[in-house]
Amino acid sequence: MRGFGPRELVLVLLRRMADLQPDLVADARSRMGAGVVEQRDANRRWQAMLRSGRFPGGVRRYAAVLGAPDATSTVRGTGIDLVASRWALGEPWPDLEWQVVGLETGEVVTEGLVRAAGRPAPAIGRFSDMPPWSAVLGEVMAAHPDVRQADPLVTSRWALDLDEGGTRWRATFTWGLLQVVEPLPRR
Repeated sequence: MRGFGPRELVLVLLRRMADLQPDLVADARSRMGAGVVEQRDANRRWQAMLRSGRFPGGVRRYAAVLGAPDATSTVRGTGIDLVASRWALGEPWPDLEWQVVGLETGEVVTEGLVRAAGRPAPAIGRFSDMPPWSAVLGEVMAAHPDVRQADPLVTSRWALDLDEGGTRWRATFTWGLLQVVEPLPRR
């Protein structure tokens, strides 16, 4: 879309992350040379495009704003083939890419930040020691296969729970990027 590209999409993603990590988001905006007004404008424009009858739906919406994917691959689902499309977004996450996984018909199944191909995954130790923005959802699930997914009740978020050291911890992700790890209250 004219005047809306990777920079603006990053500002939209950052807006939702500001709920949990306002200081990291402010730092990221500053590194990008963007202000709060630009971020609000990008989000307003994105929401208007999503509601427009002329804006493409599904995976095509991302190609409209980001161009052709940098990479695509087939992902085997349970009895169905899915297509994963990836785009590099640059700052503030040069090691991450935006990935949209969809049906062959173009409908989106999931979307979020993932580690860029060829970039090393971080060493993930104790669940409770993971700092914000240090890992993406798939990396944490691979490092801690006994996590349980929880419903954070927000479409842009994912949550993983794990019992560690006698405490139940919850890791919350926004758009696939780790935001916070905190202990859950005892039942």
